[in-house]
Parts: sequence; structure tokens; C-alpha cells
Amino acid sequence: MPSNERINKRKEKQREKDRKTKIAVWVILLVILIVMIIMKVCEIDFKNLQKSFSSGEVTASISTDYPYSLDNNSNFEVDVVNNKFALLTDSNVDVLNIQNAKKSYSFEHGYSSPVLSYAGNYL
Repeated sequence: MPSNERINKRKEKQREKDRKTKIAVWVILLVILIVMIIMKVCEIDFKNLQKSFSSGEVTASISTDYPYSLDNNSNFEVDVVNNKFALLTDSNVDVLNIQNAKKSYSFEHGYSSPVLSYAGNYL
């Protein structure tokens, strides 16, 4: 009979181990699902924002929450560089903070047909 007790104890330990493994797998899957839902809800598609800027669909200002206005008659190009908006117009370049639209850097250029290009931190 002592061998039956050992076998039963081994089976019980194995069941407990399997139960802990199943719980761990379910918890990991649940965490992954929650992270994916949060990422989907908080997703910002910068490509669509860039398309709306470059196609001229923007009115005088983006919204009341984003305090930067654009002239509808000018041509402009927008790109995201190092978590900042780089805005190229016919006469100047503005680098804006994404959260509050404050100008980090601005300068006038003298190019007749400017093109926005960047490598690393350089515009």
C-alpha cells in the first residue's frame, strides 16, 4: 500500500503543477489581450494625419484642442521626425511639439521648391 500512496501523491503533485501551468498560460493570454486592446484604442495613425495635411483638407486650424493654424492657400508638407511634427511651407520650416503644438524650432528658407527630407536629427 505504501506504493499506492506514493503514486497518488505523485499524481496529485502533477495535477497541481498542470493546474498552475494552465493558470499561468491563461493569465499571460489575458495580459496580451488587454495590451492589444489598449494599443488599438490609443493608436494614432500618423500617416492619415500626414495625408490630411498634404492633401489640403485641413481648414484654418486642426481643432480647438490643437492650437496651430495653417493657411489653406499655401502648399505644405508634414512628417513626424523624432516624435515632433516637421512642417515645411513655401517660406519656412517649423518643428512642433506633438502634444501642445508649440514651436521647438523655426526658420525661413529661400528655396523655390522645397522638399522635406531628414536623416536622424537633421532636416
